[in-house]
Amino acid sequence: MSNGRPFRRSHRSMGDLFSQVEDQPIPGGCDACNAFQTVTTIDTGIHSLTVHHDDWCPLLRSRYAGTN
Repeated sequence: MSNGRPFRRSHRSMGDLFSQVEDQPIPGGCDACNAFQTVTTIDTGIHSLTVHHDDWCPLLRSRYAGTN
């Protein structure tokens, strides 16, 4: 998703940015529920972004049902 602004790289690495938010809830991630996201470091330079949906989320339910 783009906000129309050009992406500017700073002198920081993505790892530096991810370490600032690691294991902290980041609002958003799903338009159908009140989801939040977390970033976890798997290994040096490898990170995982997980979206935590609400139990009642229709998008998540349809995904598990195989209809999405």
